[in-house]
Amino acid sequence: MSRRVLVVQPPDPGLGEPLSEAFRLHAKTLVVEIADATSNLVDRIRDSGCDAVVCWAERAEEMELVVRIRASRPKLPILMVTPNTDETFQAQAIQGGVTTFIPPNRTLPLFVGLIEQAVNLRATAAETKAMAKQGWELSREVRQLARETRALSELSRQRLEKPFRAVPIPLLVSNDHDQAFLMVKAFEKAEMFAPLPILQSSEEAIAYLSGTDPYHNRERYPLPSLVILDFHGPGMSGLEVLGWIRQHDRLKHLPVIMLSGALDAKDLRGGYGLQANSYLIKPGNFDELVEMVRAINLYWSSLNVSPDH
Repeated sequence: MSRRVLVVQPPDPGLGEPLSEAFRLHAKTLVVEIADATSNLVDRIRDSGCDAVVCWAERAEEMELVVRIRASRPKLPILMVTPNTDETFQAQAIQGGVTTFIPPNRTLPLFVGLIEQAVNLRATAAETKAMAKQGWELSREVRQLARETRALSELSRQRLEKPFRAVPIPLLVSNDHDQAFLMVKAFEKAEMFAPLPILQSSEEAIAYLSGTDPYHNRERYPLPSLVILDFHGPGMSGLEVLGWIRQHDRLKHLPVIMLSGALDAKDLRGGYGLQANSYLIKPGNFDELVEMVRAINLYWSSLNVSPDH
């Protein structure tokens, strides 16, 4: 099913080729209309019946267009392309009506592909369930993506039951919705098999690993061979989850990789003190993230010898 998207032409896109041609080549599921930011743009958006709108902004004073679009179409997804990662700016943008942020520093096919994925995921969520709290919308989309991969878990069941797995099966625990979405795309690009759901909190991670509801069915929710754990999250910290894992005999040899946004000596000592297998800094861009995932895959599938070998 094609989605209709109206893209507001930026003053200086700097993308190397016309936007209309880029979307035609790299976003096959979108029907895109390019529009200039003229005085009648909001009326055009209101009357067009589009499924989403994409606009550009770098400063708070450029938010007026977003506010007017939101007033005109209260439930319309608004994707903002911005290099500004300042928390205050993004909070103002969300308050004004932005639903998704797209970073501009990408190769053109990936940049357009991220917009296509965001539009399709948000449209799918809107068709199946009314929006609840705005802060959890992207979380639902990531969960939907995880549900779509569950069918693959049955195909891998025989492999997962073997004492030694040549291919690591990662379980990702992260409350950073954008980072989780990019990690899933990095798994795909690095050809790393990832059939397990993305967990949003430390409490969910413990429930999954202990096999309590709703994860009691081990055929549907098999144990992973590798845990990628965000250091900081809501509720329990990543260190507490790591400590819980190391206290259980059947999980004490489970490899755990800790992800952190920055190098912190205290966190580093705490992670390795609880026998974390690795402490990694989150990469600054998608290409570096893919390379990190490839390195993880290579090490745990080819170089490392596990106690169960």
